[in-house]
Amino acid sequence: DYLGLLLDEDLIMMLVCCTNDYARKSAYKDTRRGKEWRDCDEAEMRLYLAVVCYMGVVRVPSRRHIFDPSSIYGQEWVFSKMSRSRFDALSRCLHSDSPWDFSPQEREAKNKRDPFWQTDAFCERLSENFSRYWKLGQCSDLDECTCGFRGKHKCRCFNPAKPHKYHFKMFCWNCSETGYCFAFYWYRGRSEQRPPRMAATLWPLVHLVERINSLTNNRLKTGNHVMATDNWYTSLQAARFCHSTGLHYVGTVQAR
Repeated sequence: DYLGLLLDEDLIMMLVCCTNDYARKSAYKDTRRGKEWRDCDEAEMRLYLAVVCYMGVVRVPSRRHIFDPSSIYGQEWVFSKMSRSRFDALSRCLHSDSPWDFSPQEREAKNKRDPFWQTDAFCERLSENFSRYWKLGQCSDLDECTCGFRGKHKCRCFNPAKPHKYHFKMFCWNCSETGYCFAFYWYRGRSEQRPPRMAATLWPLVHLVERINSLTNNRLKTGNHVMATDNWYTSLQAARFCHSTGLHYVGTVQAR
C-alpha cells in the first residue's frame, strides 16, 4: 500500500508506455529478442518492480539463481510468475521517456544541458510523492545518497569509501528520526544549473527547500522545523537562507 502511494498509477503507466514504445520503435525491435517482444501492462510492470525491490533486499550470488528452480536460491514466487528472459527483456527496454523521438543532434544538445533529462520527469514526480505522503517531523537533515552504477555516464562518481565506489549521487532531505527520504534530486556535476555566484555547497539546500515550499504552500515557515547539515554544507550563507525561510539550522564545523 505504501509503495503504491509512491509509485502511483501515473508513474507506472509512464514506465509501461515508454517501455513498450522503446521495444517497438528503437533498434531493439530488429534483434532476436525484440522480434519476440510482447507489450507489458500495468500488472506486469508492478511485478517487475517487486522483483527488483526483492533483489535489492535479498542477496544472492547472481540474478540467474533467483529464476532457477533447481537452485537453493530459487524463489518460486518469482520464477512461477516471470521467466528470467522476460525479466531481462523488461530490464533492457525499461524507459520513462522517449529519446528516440528526437534526432541524434537534438539528443546530444539535451545531454549537454541535462545528463538526466531522460529520467528527470519520472524522478521529479517520484520526489513529489515522497513529500506529499509524509508529514515532516521537527528534525531533518541534508546529506548525500549513492546509487551504484558501473556503466558509462558523465555524472558517474568514484569514491572508494562509499558502499558502491562507482555510483550516481543524489542530494537528499531526510527525516532524522526515521531516515525517510523526504525529497531528492540527482547530482549533475559540471552540468548542474545553479544561479550565478551560488556556492555548490549551498545550492542543494536552496533547491530542495524552495521545491518543498512550492509544493506545500510555504508550510515550512510554520512547522518549527530544524535542518541539520554536516561540515561540507555548513556555512553562514546556509544559516541565513534557512532563517529567511523559517527553518532553524544546526551544522557541524571542522577545526582548522
